[in-house]
Amino acid sequence: EPTGHGLLVRGPKADPRVRDLRVRDGAQIGLYVTGGARGRFERVEISGSGWSNVEIRDEKSEPTLCHCRITGGSRGGVYIHSSARARFEDCDIGQHALANLFIQSAADPTLVRCRLHDGKEGGMMSLEGGKGTLEACEVWGNALSGIELREGALTTLVRCIVRNGRGNGLFVHSDARGEFWECQVFDNGRHGALVQSGAAPSLVGCVLRGNRDSGILFERGGGGAMLECTLADHAKAGI
Repeated sequence: EPTGHGLLVRGPKADPRVRDLRVRDGAQIGLYVTGGARGRFERVEISGSGWSNVEIRDEKSEPTLCHCRITGGSRGGVYIHSSARARFEDCDIGQHALANLFIQSAADPTLVRCRLHDGKEGGMMSLEGGKGTLEACEVWGNALSGIELREGALTTLVRCIVRNGRGNGLFVHSDARGEFWECQVFDNGRHGALVQSGAAPSLVGCVLRGNRDSGILFERGGGGAMLECTLADHAKAGI
C-alpha cells in the first residue's frame, strides 16, 4: 500500500541487501525498518526526508548500515526506539533540524566509527531507558549538547570525541546513568559535562579540556563517579 516512505522494510522475514542507493526528499521516512525486520545497507545516501531520515523500531528489528550518509532531514536524523537494535559502521549523520541521533524506550544500537555533526539541535539524545554503545565515534559542531542522556538512559560511549559544539559537551540529567570510557571532550561552548537532576554517570579515563565554562558541573542532585580523568584549560573551574 502507499506509505510515503523511501524504503520500507517490514516483518520478521524481511532481510534485504541494498547497496549504492540514493533516497532523497521523501514525504515521510527515508528508511523505515519495523516489525522484526533486518537487512544490510551499504553506501546508501538518505537525505531531505519530511520525517526522520532513518527510523528503526520494534523488538527483534536489527538492520546493519555501513558507510551510509544520512543528512539534512526536516526532523531528526536516525530514530531508534521500542527495544529495536541496529548496527552502524562508518556512517556520516549530520545537519538535521532535531538531534542527529535519538535512542529511546530501551532501544540498544551499536555505532562504530560514526560521525554525528552540525545538527541544529543536539548530536545524540538517549532517553526513556535508551541503551546503546557508541565506539570510536566523533561528535562535533552541534547547536545544543553533543551528547544528552536523560530519563533513565543507560548509553555507553567508548573512545569517542565530543568537540566544538555550541552547548555542553555532555549533558546527563533526569536520573540517567551512562558510562564514558576514555572519551575526549573539548572546545565546547559551555561545560565539558553538566550533570544534574539525579543523574549518575561514570567517567573513566576521560579527558575534558578547553571548554568555555567549567570542565564538569554537578548541580541539583547530580552525582556519579570519575576515575583517572584529566580536566585542563577551562575558562572557569575544572569541577
